[in-house]
Amino acid sequence: MGMSEYLRQLRAQVGHALLVLPSVTVLPRDDEGRVLLVRNTDTGRWMTIGGLVEPGEAPVEAAVREAREEAGVDVALGPVLGVVGGPGFEVRYPNGDVSAYVATVYDARVVSGDAAPDGQETTEIGWFSGTELGTLDLDPFAAATLRELGNTVARRGAHSPRVLLTKPTRGDQREFLAAVAASRELHEPWVFPPTDRATYRGYLDRVARPDCEGWLVRGVDGDALVGVVNLNNIVHGTMESAALGYYAFVPHAGRGLMREALALAIDEAFGRLGLHRVEANVQPENVRSIALVRGLGFVQEGYSRRYLKIAGDWRDHERWALVAEDWPARA
Repeated sequence: MGMSEYLRQLRAQVGHALLVLPSVTVLPRDDEGRVLLVRNTDTGRWMTIGGLVEPGEAPVEAAVREAREEAGVDVALGPVLGVVGGPGFEVRYPNGDVSAYVATVYDARVVSGDAAPDGQETTEIGWFSGTELGTLDLDPFAAATLRELGNTVARRGAHSPRVLLTKPTRGDQREFLAAVAASRELHEPWVFPPTDRATYRGYLDRVARPDCEGWLVRGVDGDALVGVVNLNNIVHGTMESAALGYYAFVPHAGRGLMREALALAIDEAFGRLGLHRVEANVQPENVRSIALVRGLGFVQEGYSRRYLKIAGDWRDHERWALVAEDWPARA
């Protein structure tokens, strides 16, 4: 659709002068993590789905509306990927109008409808992987959005029917620490996650290293923080292996959500990361965790005495492992 009546009235008052406008951007993803983009009719460039938030309209309502108008799909919105704005989001239109957008960017998945251009604003639709996004002729707004979000777009979005893996950020700190505090009885004596700003920032530094991958586990249809999955001590070369770590947060433990999350992480390990072996070292008394890895196809290979120092004590662990050849039948 063209210019809204609200914006038309504003322009009648201010002419071509700069307007700062609230907007939304929607990044629908498919089961392979590809992002849905649309090709702009006027410029011929690929752009993200989105537009202005109208008076009386909530941002989430605007996001759903824009997806339906521009791509013909109904979407279920996931977590907010970020809020973007600044010099890269100022647009000068051919008629001389200048607008600066502050956009709330939503992760999303298509729940109904066959993606198709509207024939007015958009002439083509396409699903693109993180790698393919870097090869497209993008409009400036889309390019600035993807650049601002960085790896969040390229590497976020692996999901099962109920959970989504996301990269932890500084913006997750408050929610993460609150979830840890609420889950202390669940975690002890098995795991001791970061409990304050300093240890959380240390965790972010660790998962940013090339020998570690870390994800927050969230509900696929909302913002619920379900748990954490890490691939630690990643070694390439002749070993191609990693150590799996994980924990849930209340009230989401015991519902099978972490099993789905671990399956996604294992897909990443044997797929994108090209690993051959994933180990899980579990304390013998942690029967729920042992049942979890056994259910995913891990095989107990040994027993390691005084293997890890946890909360000041050296603790024995059972050593469970899964190799790539055994995974496809269960993936």
